[in-house]
Amino acid sequence: DKADMSGNVKWAIRANNKKYWSAAGVNIVCNCDNYSQPDCQFEAEWLGNQIALKTNKGTYISVKANGQLVTTGVELKDECKLEINLLNRPVLVLRCEHGFVGAKPEMVKSTGALVCNKSN
Repeated sequence: DKADMSGNVKWAIRANNKKYWSAAGVNIVCNCDNYSQPDCQFEAEWLGNQIALKTNKGTYISVKANGQLVTTGVELKDECKLEINLLNRPVLVLRCEHGFVGAKPEMVKSTGALVCNKSN
C-alpha cells in the first residue's frame, strides 16, 4: 500500500506471475511491472466483511460470470462487493503506519501480544 498527498491509501495487487494488476482499459490484467504506475494502483473501500476496489479513474471493479475482472462504472453495485479469503498461505505480513507488525518471542510466550515497528 502507498499513501498519496491527500492521505488516500492506494493498493497494488501482485499476481502469482509477479506482475501487478493494471486497469488501463475495461479489463483488469496482470501485466504491470512497476506498482507505482497510476493504472496499477487501486483504492480499497472496506464494507464490513466485504471490500470494493476502485481504479485510479474512479470506476469500480467487478467479476463477470466467467471470472474475468472488469471495470463497471462509478456507482457501487452488489457485483462490485468482493470477499477476501486468505487460503493456503503460511505467512501473513501486516504493515501499519508505524512499520511492520510482528511478534517478539518473549512477549508471545507471556502475553501473546504483537508489536509494531518490527524490522524483520
